[in-house]
Amino acid sequence: MYKWTVSTLVIILTFLVGCASGPHARAKKLLEQQDYAGATQALQTALEQNPDNPAIMVDLAEAFYHQNELNQAEKFLQQARSLDPANGRAALILGLVHEKRGDRKAAIAAYRSYAQMGRLSRTRGLIKARLDRLVREQIQEETRSALAREKYLDIAGIPDNAIAIAPFRNLSANPSLDPLRKGLAEMMVTDLSKISSLQVVERLRMQEMMKEIGLGMTGAVDPATAPRLGKLLGANRVVAGSFADLADEQLRLDISVAGVKTGEVEASETSGPLDKLFRLQKELTFGIVGEMGIRLTEEERDAIQELPTENMLAFIAYSKGLDLEDQGQIEAAAAAFQEAVSLDPQFEVAQESVERVEGASLGAASMGNVETEVFGEEAVEEAEEQTSETTESETLSRLGATGANTGAGFIATGESGESDVRKAAQEQEEAEAVEMIPIRIVMPVPDIQP
Repeated sequence: MYKWTVSTLVIILTFLVGCASGPHARAKKLLEQQDYAGATQALQTALEQNPDNPAIMVDLAEAFYHQNELNQAEKFLQQARSLDPANGRAALILGLVHEKRGDRKAAIAAYRSYAQMGRLSRTRGLIKARLDRLVREQIQEETRSALAREKYLDIAGIPDNAIAIAPFRNLSANPSLDPLRKGLAEMMVTDLSKISSLQVVERLRMQEMMKEIGLGMTGAVDPATAPRLGKLLGANRVVAGSFADLADEQLRLDISVAGVKTGEVEASETSGPLDKLFRLQKELTFGIVGEMGIRLTEEERDAIQELPTENMLAFIAYSKGLDLEDQGQIEAAAAAFQEAVSLDPQFEVAQESVERVEGASLGAASMGNVETEVFGEEAVEEAEEQTSETTESETLSRLGATGANTGAGFIATGESGESDVRKAAQEQEEAEAVEMIPIRIVMPVPDIQP
């Protein structure tokens, strides 16, 4: 059991007071007061004292952002992310920096990195909604550009491994199965996207292109229309599928794979019980992969075989949500996605869709609302919690090493009564050196030695 000297406690208390009133703490107050010039000066001082602290860098980037010094903001955000790749707040502010510059692609990349790690439901939902809006805007711009340059497009330049999936056609007599048109296509896109050697056209890009060339209402992509669609989308293969109901609740799935460069069409079909729909879709997906001559890794094969849900009603509700979202009916889409989650609480893709469309509904996914959310108290607290968790073990390790090597901050007395005494000046110097390290100190109640 360790015992603590009075001088040790004085140093620790001095250390804690210094943390509470140091340059970083003062700078955060100035940020709250929107005194960005003053905050910048205080944060630069704090960074001089603790040059490897990503939290200070992110706050400094915020101060520069509000002063429209975007190059400086990006510089410190990139430094912070190199030290702490899981710093969600750095990714968010970087996205805003790129948006202010008008660099939509870079903003999309930054927001995507946050969407993969953000945990605060409201913030993550809003960012996913903003990301979705930016992606749609980017796709619309690129779609119109491709159409304007159509006669100059050369299919020889299309990557051989690029593939696009059109919505399926419902050839059954059951209109309640209509939502499966987009749901099945989305499942196939998701599965093929798990193959590292493939370039898969996003469902939204396919949807936008079909709308622009007059196929949006019918979704009638067939071997005759597929080559033009593939050329415009930059896809060497275009998959068009359909489904039809058979007797005794049986379902038949058909697909054709049109080669844009070769002009060849490969067709395949499978059938089985309606409640085995997902297995049928997987069978066709593996057939496409085999036809392309792709050798899957074990990890890729296992990933493709994963089922998003085994609840058919949940999948139909999710598919309906996709269609409603494409039509701009956000509230109705949110209700459909929520129904899917209610039917299967483990349906992760549906849950993510709920967060995305609710974010769009609550904040209209505007840049201004993203700024409010990013610089709001709740988002800052989440980011600080993430930073604390990702750096805590490293921080404690550094402090442990410092204590072992220099005795900074404490003097331990072992059972034998032997004490490791250091000079007070050295203790103070080391304590100041780690003033700004964000840690939680947990220690036993000491037996104070007179």
